[in-house]
Amino acid sequence: MTITRRARHILVAGLAALLLPTSAHAEERQLVLRNVTVIDPAATTADGARLEGRTIVIAGSRIEAILPPESPVPADAHIVDAAGKFAVPAFWDMHAHVPGDPVRARAALHMQFANGVLHMRDMGTDLSLAEIKQLMAATARRDAPLARIIATPWHIADGRDERRTPTGGDAARFQIENKREANGLVDFVHRQGINFLKPYDSMSAESFRALAKAARKQGIAVSGHIPRQITVSEAIALGQVAIEHAQSLTWACAPIPDTVRRDYYLADPRRRFERNLAYPAFAAFTADTVDRYDETACRALLKTMAERQVRYVPTLVTRRFDVLAAFREYRDDPLLAYIDADTRKDWARDAANYAALDTATRVALYRFLLHAMALTVEAHRAGVPILVGSDSPDSYIFPGFSYHLEMEMLAEAGLPPLAILKAATLEAARFAKDEADYGTIAPNRVADILLLDADPLADISNTRRIDAVIAAGKYWDRAALDALLADARATAASAGSDRE
Repeated sequence: MTITRRARHILVAGLAALLLPTSAHAEERQLVLRNVTVIDPAATTADGARLEGRTIVIAGSRIEAILPPESPVPADAHIVDAAGKFAVPAFWDMHAHVPGDPVRARAALHMQFANGVLHMRDMGTDLSLAEIKQLMAATARRDAPLARIIATPWHIADGRDERRTPTGGDAARFQIENKREANGLVDFVHRQGINFLKPYDSMSAESFRALAKAARKQGIAVSGHIPRQITVSEAIALGQVAIEHAQSLTWACAPIPDTVRRDYYLADPRRRFERNLAYPAFAAFTADTVDRYDETACRALLKTMAERQVRYVPTLVTRRFDVLAAFREYRDDPLLAYIDADTRKDWARDAANYAALDTATRVALYRFLLHAMALTVEAHRAGVPILVGSDSPDSYIFPGFSYHLEMEMLAEAGLPPLAILKAATLEAARFAKDEADYGTIAPNRVADILLLDADPLADISNTRRIDAVIAAGKYWDRAALDALLADARATAASAGSDRE
C-alpha cells in the first residue's frame, strides 16, 4: 500500500475535521477543580511546591483564579471533585519527530496527548513543508486532541552524500557542503518562515560556521546535533541555543584529539554515510569519551552553558535502546501494538544491528549510558537548564509513553522530581518564550493541566497516573483518553505495509 502525494494533502486538509473532540467536555460554563493539590514547578522545595486543598477556576481556555480551601464557587459551574488528585502543568516534549505521513502523525499526536504531552518541538519530519505548516496550524487551534507543535526545522541540515541526489534518497535532509550553500539555506528558511535550523552530524565545519553566522543575522535559532568537525564550545560561541542528546555532552567533556574526531567517519566524504560503521564505530568512539573524561574541562563547559542559558536535552531513552536492543524482552514491548508494520520492521532491523555487536562493545555502550546519566546530573547541579525530550518515534521510543520513561531515567540518574517537573513544564515554556501563557498553573495562564492520581513529587513515575487532561480549558476524562489510545492502536493495526 502506498499513500500518494495527493492523498496525503487531502488527509492533512481534513485533519481538523477528523480530530474534532468528540468525548471531551467543551466548557461553555466555568470549569472548577475543587480540593486539588496544585504542584508549582517554580517552587524551590518539594514541600513549597505542594499547594493543598486549592480550587482552580477555569473560564474558557484560561485559568481565572486559584482559590484557597473552602472558597465558594459559582453554582452553575461544571464542578469536578479533585480531592486526592494532584494538578500539574501539561508536559512539553522538546525533542520529538512528527511521523512522515498524516495518518501516522495523527496517531502519534493522539498518543502524546493521552500521555499528558500537550506541546512538542518537532526536530525534523518527512512531511512536506505545506503539510507540516498545515498540521502546526491545526494543533495551534487547540480544538482537537493534538499535542501543539511549537516549532519545526522541517528538515535537518547535513553534509552532502554523493550517493544521494539533492531530492532523493533521504527527502528529510537539506544537503549543504560550503559557505555559499549554507547562506542559501538560511535565506530559504527565512523566506519560508521555518522556526529554526537543526544541524546534523556530518555537516562540515565550514558549512556550520557559515550557517550559524547567517542564522544569527536573520534571527533564526540553531538547535540540534553538534557536527563532528565542530566542538560544543565553538557551537555555543556561534550561538547554538540547545545541545541535543547525551552523546554531545559526553563527547564535549573528553579531550579527544582533532585527528580522532575527524576520523570518526567524517574526514572522507565517501565514508560519512556508511551505515556499517555506525554501530561499532559509534560504540568505540563513545567508550573512548568515557575513558578520556576531563572533569575540569567539563565543569568549565557547563559553567558556560549555565551562564548563556544553553539548554540541554539528554534524550537518555535513546541510549537505553543501545544497551537493551539485544534482549528479546525489550524488543517484544507490548507498546508495539501502537506501531505500524513498516515502522516495526525498521525498528527490528535497527535492534538487530545492535544485537549483533560483541559483548565488549555492548558493555562499552552500557558504560557510556551510565556516564551520560552522571553528566546529566552534573549539568543540572551546574545550573544548566534541562529540557525533557524523548526523540520519538526513534527505534522503540513510543510517542507519549517514552516521555514518562525519560523522566524516570532522569530520576534514576539523580535529578529530584521537582527539577524534572520544572524541566518538563516551566523550563520548556521559557525556552519557547511562552512563559506568559504556559508552564505553571496560575491566573491568566492557558488552562493546560493534568490531574494525577498520585503525587509526582513522591515518585516521578506517578506522572503516568493521569486521571484527566484539561487542554485549553477542555476537560478530557480517563475514558476519553483511553478512546484516543484505542484509536491509535487501531490505526497501527490497519495501516498495513507500504512495502508489500
